Amino acid sequence: MATTPTNLSVPSESPRDLKFNAGKIDEFVTSLALQYIDRFGDAHYTIEGLKALVLQQIYNLGWNPVGSFQGGATVSSAGDIIQDETTGVWYRWDDLSTLPKFVPAGSTPGSTGGIGDGKWLAVDVSDVLRKDLQGSNGSTLIGGSVYVVDYFSDAKAANAGKSKYIMTRGHHTLGVGAATYFSDGTTGAPSTGNELKFYDATGNGWYLHHDGTIDCRQFGVVADGSDETTKLQLWLDCCAQSGAEAYIPVNVSPSAAGLICTSQHNGLKFKWHGYVKHWGDGTKPATVVDSWDPSSGYVLYLKEVSDLTGEIRIDGVRTSKIADEHIHNIHSYGGKNHVLSLFFKETRGDGIYLNAAHGNQDSTPPSNMTYPLVESVNSDYDGRNAMSIICADGVSIGTFVSYKHGGRIGTVMQPGGLDIEPNYSYQPCTNIQIDSYYSRSCGTGFTIFGKVNTGNMVVRNISISKMEIVMEYISSNNNQLRGSLLMGADGLYIGSSHIRDLLPVD
Repeated sequence: MATTPTNLSVPSESPRDLKFNAGKIDEFVTSLALQYIDRFGDAHYTIEGLKALVLQQIYNLGWNPVGSFQGGATVSSAGDIIQDETTGVWYRWDDLSTLPKFVPAGSTPGSTGGIGDGKWLAVDVSDVLRKDLQGSNGSTLIGGSVYVVDYFSDAKAANAGKSKYIMTRGHHTLGVGAATYFSDGTTGAPSTGNELKFYDATGNGWYLHHDGTIDCRQFGVVADGSDETTKLQLWLDCCAQSGAEAYIPVNVSPSAAGLICTSQHNGLKFKWHGYVKHWGDGTKPATVVDSWDPSSGYVLYLKEVSDLTGEIRIDGVRTSKIADEHIHNIHSYGGKNHVLSLFFKETRGDGIYLNAAHGNQDSTPPSNMTYPLVESVNSDYDGRNAMSIICADGVSIGTFVSYKHGGRIGTVMQPGGLDIEPNYSYQPCTNIQIDSYYSRSCGTGFTIFGKVNTGNMVVRNISISKMEIVMEYISSNNNQLRGSLLMGADGLYIGSSHIRDLLPVD
């Protein structure tokens, strides 16, 4: 029979109240209800209710994921949860009195205590996800998301989680050289690699996303007048490796000396809308591999490389160079199947110097070389030739323009324009076609200086559809003007030629 309590004030020593409270103690301890009612009709929490209250507070603060049954973990507090990766369900350990709870690797909820009250209980982790998504790295939890960082160095140091892309806001300056990388599923040494392919802080691999063109600024090029040869060389190497076009934007003019393209760069596409400046005084670059490598400084060395296409622009910065007529913008040795438009300015030596694969050694000549446009312009008379052909078989030039090449370099008087002149009798210069030729010079407007090999001319089959040469006498050069010098050629055809002299200026 239930005991009816009194309404005496607390504390009451009435036997009825003491008996009633004894029942309430049992209800407080053993009942699964969250609350019990005291003798005044007020509600209080049972142990089960207090437990629920604590868990609700933990829930409000957010669960703390500590691992998985499959990977192993330790549950140390009431808020720790682990995941069963086979089902995706997260669990908490309900018997708080037995914490910490050790879960060995390769476990399941069933093998580590079972599921139910006092055991593993499933929890709703949607609040955890919401909380984590609001964090600074929240995007890393979303498969297919973009993880944004400021600089390339930040990308290498990143932990991008489940993100499929990393986007930089600049290479090392905000707004300059921004790039996007995609997760390529590879792994490697953490925080290594370059701007084409790198591994983040967790060792996950990322590859540069491009549309067939790679901007040099994505490799850290800033065109501030400093020597950026190393950056540009890596950029060219990576463009060749990835099959991308090597792009320099208009008004971006980085400086370099000694860039090299070899057979590893076969098929490279140039899109140099900005001019690469010749850095330094023209002294020969330090890297010399073979004995036939150029003896003077240069910007770009095309060494037995084939199938090049596109546009190349080079500023020779002639006024800062030593008095050396062999400081060329491009050395092109050997190779085949080039289709390149060339734009030069302020050149000290030649715009482009075309020779055999091993230079002046008896070796394979360059062949099937097409230049839709060759344009070399100096602001004053200087430089040797816009183009020198020492050895080649099959050269096609659409439009050739040489402006103010020639003059004096040191004590040596220079020719100008195009010079077809083998150094040795084993160097053929054959099958050369020019559609339109223009040269303004104070030396020689056009030169063929051939040689004989066992009774045969090595300069053969030269065709120029139309030619215009303007000669200007510069008294300080103390030179003899030659509109053209033609000697030692077999099969020379010039469709039309107009050569005129400008009156000397007093």
